[in-house]
Order: sequence, then structure tokens, then C-alpha cells
Amino acid sequence: MADTAVTSSTSGATARLARSAESEGTDKDRYVLPIGRFTSKHDGCKGRAYDAFDFWVGHWDVYLPGVTSVVGTNVVTKAVDGCVIEEHWSDSDGVRGRSLNAYDASTGTWSQLWMDQTGGALQLAGTGDAGMMQMAGTHQTNRLDPTLQTDRITWTLQARDRIQQVGELSTAGGPFTELYTLTYAGVHRETPFAPSPLDFCGSPARPRFHSFDFLVGHWTVRGEGKETLKTRVSTDLSGCLVEERMRGPGGYEAVAYSGFRSATFVWNWMFMDSQGVQINLSGPSTLSGTNMILSGRRLDRDGHMVDVQVEWIATAANTVEQRWSFSTDGGTTWSAPNVVTMTQ
Repeated sequence: MADTAVTSSTSGATARLARSAESEGTDKDRYVLPIGRFTSKHDGCKGRAYDAFDFWVGHWDVYLPGVTSVVGTNVVTKAVDGCVIEEHWSDSDGVRGRSLNAYDASTGTWSQLWMDQTGGALQLAGTGDAGMMQMAGTHQTNRLDPTLQTDRITWTLQARDRIQQVGELSTAGGPFTELYTLTYAGVHRETPFAPSPLDFCGSPARPRFHSFDFLVGHWTVRGEGKETLKTRVSTDLSGCLVEERMRGPGGYEAVAYSGFRSATFVWNWMFMDSQGVQINLSGPSTLSGTNMILSGRRLDRDGHMVDVQVEWIATAANTVEQRWSFSTDGGTTWSAPNVVTMTQ
């Protein structure tokens, strides 16, 4: 379970890290561009760093200290040619949560985006090695209170089929206080719980959770080149999670999770593809139901920090344009948008 603040919603973004601007004379080729980088090579996420969280993969019954009854279950799997780890949590009341976890070689850190059926959202980043992972994320208490809170979660492998997970919280830079300790016990089949009927995010009274619903459906995605990919956008967790699954030529795969954090009125989007390219964006929610603007920062192929801004615009009943813009001067100037077209 987790949080940070650099992701947001579903997009048919297959990213490309291309040649350097200096060698090719064009700035945009250095940046993270959608489409056009498909390959049949499957070596995007190989190496020890990408395996650091593999100890969490499995089927688990989860316990509180001193409690013999199961308080939750977790099914943790690897996907996207080994580039992501996905979590499927359910508590004893049947309330579900999911997270997307991935290693970003450009920063040497792991990221997690967590969403749950109650509208909770966490974004975390951190590091780990075989048998231990720690991630943390700082966020405003809520949109009216600027006090910063830091969530920190540590996973520790205690035995081949046993993991301890500790959640902590720090307020305003103060000491961390333990919120919970969970013990994971490996099982062949996790304890079944009846699903909860909770529909917090799906309620019409909470329209900001539906800001990205215009992307739901099956799409053909085309960038500046001839290549296309197929993408499916759907919702889960009673509408609290917007999920995108992409496939392209040469066995290319990508996944994006996104969701709305009601405490801060911010959408987060996290993308990872089978070539190891990770993008995290965030931005305020909209109520138009036809557009979204999200932004973030990441290193380009040459190690330069680039600001990324993506606007999704429904230009017709069955067409959405993604407009990708980039800045290398901290947002003072932006490149002309590179347009990616999604067609149903």
C-alpha cells in the first residue's frame, strides 16, 4: 500500500527516449515522446535492480500482531515483461486496493501509486535490495491545510514465506510514528472475502473522480510515425482507479494507473512500459469531462531534467488527442506540442 505526488490518469503514452539534441540538432528527440520506439528486443527491465521487489510477489494472507484471524489478503504479480509489480489487496471487509510498482533506471528509485475503494491514494518512491524495500511520499494534509505529511512504508523479508510491512507517518517534518505492522504469510490460495458493495468513487455526488471517464474504452493510438498500438482503458475499485493496458508491435506492452486524491484535489498518473520507461504526472482535476492537463519531470536520455506536460482533449465523440509538450528551462518556454491521436 502506498503514496507520492507525481502521477495521473490513463493515456495511450508509449514513451520514447531518443537521440541527443546536440547530436541531431532537434530538442524534441531528447525528450520522452509517445509512440515510435517499438522493438522486438525484450531487455528493457533486466538486471538486479528490477528484481529488488520480487520477494513481495506471491499469494499472501495478512495478519496483525497477536491476531490469529486473517485481516487481509494480497496477490502480488509481475507484468509488462517483468517491468512492473502489481498489487491486489482485499481486507476482511472485502474493501479492495491496488498498486502499481516499478523501478526507474534513470533515477535509481522505485515508485508506487496506490489507490483503494475508499478513494484513498498514495504515491511513494524509494529504494531497496533483495529482502528489503522502503518507499516514502510527502503530501499536503489536505487542500485547505498546507501542513506536510510523509508516509513511509517498509517491507522486510523475514523468511521464505513471511514478510513484515510497517507503515509510518511524519507530520511537519517531525519524527515518524508507527501506524501499523502487518505480517504476510505465503499461501497457495489466499483466504476468500466477500467483495464490499462500497461505491465511494462511483457516486454522482463526487464528479471529480470521473474526470478521466472520457478515456474509458478501446482505442487505436497513432503518433507521428506509422506505428500504432491498441489500448484499453477501464475503471476498477468502483471507479477509484482508471487503468490502461497497451500493446504494440514487437511484443511492446505498457500499463498506466491513475486516480484522484480527494484530500488534495489532485489526479496522479503513473506509466511504465516494457522498455523500462517510467513517467509520473499529476495535476488538478477538471469537471469538463472532455480534457485533462497533467505535468511532471523526468530525466531524458542524456541525463538532463525535462518538464513534461500532457493534455488530453476529446476532439470528437470517438477521438482524443494527447498533446505532449516539453521544457528544459523549468517551464519558462515549452516546445510545440507533439500530438498523439486516440481513435475508437
